[in-house]
This record gives sequence, C-alpha cells and structure tokens, in this order.
Amino acid sequence: MADESNRIRVQMDFSPAAFAELVELQERTGASSRGEAVKYALRTLQWLAKEVDQDGRITIAKDNEKVQVMFPFLQESRI
Repeated sequence: MADESNRIRVQMDFSPAAFAELVELQERTGASSRGEAVKYALRTLQWLAKEVDQDGRITIAKDNEKVQVMFPFLQESRI
C-alpha cells in the first residue's frame, strides 16, 4: 500500500461536459477511479511532451493513410 503521508490531495473543478469526459475515460481505460484516469492522462501527456521536446513526430496511421499530429500547446511551451 502507498505511504499516505507522501501524498498531496488535489481538488479540481470540472464543467459538466469535462466531468462526463473524465467518467467516460475512466470507463474506457478500466481505471479504478477518476483519479487513476487523470494519472493515466498525465503519463500520456508527459510522454507526448518528451517526444515533442526531442523533436519527435507523432503519426497516426489509419486506413493506410498516415497523418502527422500537431500539438500547438506543446509547441508554444518550447519558446
């Protein structure tokens, strides 16, 4: 079990639409809680930011077509 004394509690406000998206992501990912779903999202964004910082390119392949995905909010953070 995780050491509870080393944890920081965070409270967030969501719009109803954003909360519904969080619940949907929890269900789709099989996360045991909404907090775990947020942790999954943080890990994904950390990986994405690292790849962009190292001049990586994220490509989506669908139906034999490849599309490079851009993340302007990450590009701006490099300035």
